[in-house]
Amino acid sequence: MRVRFGEVTRHQFHDHQDVREFIIRTALDGLDRPVVILGDGLVEMAELPKTICGRAVVNAGIGGSRTSDFIRLAPLLLERSAPTAVVIALGVNDSSDNREEDAKLLESIRRISPVVISMPTTADRFEVADLMADRIHLRREASVAWVSKITNEIERTVQGCD
Repeated sequence: MRVRFGEVTRHQFHDHQDVREFIIRTALDGLDRPVVILGDGLVEMAELPKTICGRAVVNAGIGGSRTSDFIRLAPLLLERSAPTAVVIALGVNDSSDNREEDAKLLESIRRISPVVISMPTTADRFEVADLMADRIHLRREASVAWVSKITNEIERTVQGCD
């Protein structure tokens, strides 16, 4: 039915990752040294503050994304934005052992940003009570607490942030 409806209306369906890439690029456009939070669906769904350390915050979360996705995407998204800091919050969608990919992603982002903070979203980082019934997404209270940890780490790490 979906294919047929698309044929009749000439409507094209867009991949979620493609749409998020466009939104992230648009959000980064023209910002002066933003704080960028790269991540999976936990980031995308999080209510991030508008600014941290006087810098705009860009939610660069893409639901379903893996570390391997951001090895390709991160340089493309970040190359012109000169971010003050980049937080990498990935892992929930990855296989259990991807240290090589983690290292590759960290290396590529360190060429772009003076501050890189890793805050994995692997299941072992959260309590069972923090998770919704699907055992993947965070309950609102847990998400707020997690965002607070991210914010505190950025404020602690970025020079001149009081």
